[in-house]
Amino acid sequence: MKDTVYLKKKTKISSFKFNQEVTNVFDDMLVRSVPLYEVIHKSIINIIKKVYFSNCKILDLGCSNGKLFSVLLSEQLNVKYIGVDSSPFMIKEALGRYNDKNCQFITKNIDQDFKMENIDIVVANLTIQFIQPEIRQQLIKNLYHSLNKNSYLIIVEKEICENNDLAALFTEIYHDFKKQHGYSDLEIQQKIKALKNILIPFTAQQNIDLLKNAGFEKINPFIRWFNFSGYIAKK
Repeated sequence: MKDTVYLKKKTKISSFKFNQEVTNVFDDMLVRSVPLYEVIHKSIINIIKKVYFSNCKILDLGCSNGKLFSVLLSEQLNVKYIGVDSSPFMIKEALGRYNDKNCQFITKNIDQDFKMENIDIVVANLTIQFIQPEIRQQLIKNLYHSLNKNSYLIIVEKEICENNDLAALFTEIYHDFKKQHGYSDLEIQQKIKALKNILIPFTAQQNIDLLKNAGFEKINPFIRWFNFSGYIAKK
């Protein structure tokens, strides 16, 4: 279904939520709003294929409608998958799509108290940016402790530049991308207002510091497009 959430002019812009309206159009929204989204997804799968072992446990933090699990299935990877999302609408969608003994979907708030045990791979694809900044460090620390030794955290984030001139340039290029994918200026501006104080991006250095301060020593970017970056960290 095509994303028309912000197509019409709204008299009042409500804060962005992963509600039923967004869930219905989420696949289209991702492809048209996130540069290289399919490449990012494929890159995450390529990493998993190289480091996974039979029955390894994968935590998909902010799993939305569970698309990652569908790709794992198509690749015939024998893994235990746990998808966690705070949106009951997304989890309901995921449960309706997939019914597999190796798959578990959980509706749970992702906050500084979030913990799990014996995880081999954590994926947080465009998730941490929606967590309030003051609790991100504790969340990443908890994820570090949730991982087994020699395990991996994969994160993808929208970022901001420390240099204001470059930040403005990157934002302009990003908006051009959205226009090329059919979004109008009105849609772009209304969504910016809706995401204010909801999606709060860090700089690349801030995100790397989150990982280092949590205990990760082996950290490297694996993809970058202007203001979007992906990192892999090994415990």
